[in-house]
Amino acid sequence: MKKNIIRSLTILLFAIMVSGFLCFPIQAAEKTGQRQQTLKNANVYIVDEANKLTEQEKDSLVKTVEKSTKRIGTKLNVLFLTIQDAQGKSVIHYSDDRMEEILAGESEDSIAFIIDFDNRTTYINTMGKAIEMLSDDKIEKALTAGDSYVQNKQYEQCFSAMATRAFSYMTPIKLFLEKYLLKVLLASGVAMIFTVVWVIFAVHTHNKANIAPSASGYIPENGYEIRDKQENYVRMFTTRTQKSTQSSGSSGSSGSSGGSSHRSSSGKSHGGGGHRF
Repeated sequence: MKKNIIRSLTILLFAIMVSGFLCFPIQAAEKTGQRQQTLKNANVYIVDEANKLTEQEKDSLVKTVEKSTKRIGTKLNVLFLTIQDAQGKSVIHYSDDRMEEILAGESEDSIAFIIDFDNRTTYINTMGKAIEMLSDDKIEKALTAGDSYVQNKQYEQCFSAMATRAFSYMTPIKLFLEKYLLKVLLASGVAMIFTVVWVIFAVHTHNKANIAPSASGYIPENGYEIRDKQENYVRMFTTRTQKSTQSSGSSGSSGSSGGSSHRSSSGKSHGGGGHRF
């Protein structure tokens, strides 16, 4: 009898200990407000330091990423970050450090959507291929898409609007059109305009030229004697060739299609932009 009681108490104590260990990491994860989920086209990270998002809203953000990244050719790390205390840093420096810390060991092809309640700023931070895929103008438009939501304290809608707009610019077909086709069409249009202007100018100049009359009117009946010779030029064309000013080396951003970038405290390249609210 005593042995059975001791055995039962031992099993019960062991069960309590095991359940405690299992529950601890779940509680810790809930306390930090962090979630990570792997999708087909993206790795989603949600870090809610300011405790502004419900579990349902986090689920909604994951679905937004899943839907919006279907046509993106590159798999990205996507981070949603709320900041309560930036530790005296600007949103740029704090988000650079936190982004590298959270995504340590992952590919650098990453984008972060940030609401900083300390600096009162919404911010988009890019790394790797995301810098090339999002120009400064596109980042500005994505931020604008979330402005009204953050001002109305609709934080999940703000994240969703910024992400949806940003990903819409990152599809391969849009990148191709912006980088190649539109530039070719623009260059062709400019060349055509210059050609038309040149033709009109040439025809106009030709019609206004003073054509010399027939020489027979200046020759006397009894012949002529050449005492002086003079040549009059009635037309003059000047051809100019522009001298190349391109130097062998250059500095700055890698291409006009991508966004500008800066270096974080660890030396890694980041792009991005922000709006105050």
